[in-house]
Amino acid sequence: GECFRVEFDAGMRGIDSRATARGFFRSPRVRRAVGAQEELGIAAGGSSQQRPPVCFALEYRHAVMMRAYAAREHGIAVKPGLFSLLELIQQRNLAFCLATNSRRLQALRCLKLAGLENVFSDVIARDDVVTGKPAPDLFLKAAEVLGQSVADCLVLEDSPIGIAAAVAAGAPSYYIPSQLPIDELASVQAKLVFNDLQQVAEFLLIHLIE
Repeated sequence: GECFRVEFDAGMRGIDSRATARGFFRSPRVRRAVGAQEELGIAAGGSSQQRPPVCFALEYRHAVMMRAYAAREHGIAVKPGLFSLLELIQQRNLAFCLATNSRRLQALRCLKLAGLENVFSDVIARDDVVTGKPAPDLFLKAAEVLGQSVADCLVLEDSPIGIAAAVAAGAPSYYIPSQLPIDELASVQAKLVFNDLQQVAEFLLIHLIE
């Protein structure tokens, strides 16, 4: 059989950070905070080209805090097609797991916020390997856990470094980019490119061998 590795890094990859952000920025409290932050940026250094490093550091910390607030207040949205894909995988009795470049604690927290904490029996996190992506370690470990040859595993990825890691591991991959423009090298390295997980599910429904 084939084994599936689905990426749920906090950015999605299984998880739709853009939908989370839309709900987040509707919050009046956050809009006020963003306005205050913009004023702080202007006062600290004017235009973005003129701002000193300390201002960038303050803005980065603020962005991290806002993302954490968004997750707590609104949860984490799931990417379109995820449940169709999981249903197909389970119907065909295929082995699958989560292999993520995130640390285990962060990955489990994201899964819980997305309502997916009981979906994956096996979670391979950055803590479990010596080197993260784009090194092949995560995918090699995932194949080992599933008792499969890595060449028989299918990697679903949304990031160029994830595709590079799949290539390094010797696993075929599907590229479902989460950002535009689409990375040209990743598009060439991947076996196929899809717009979303719903397209992946529909393709596999037709092409998977019973």
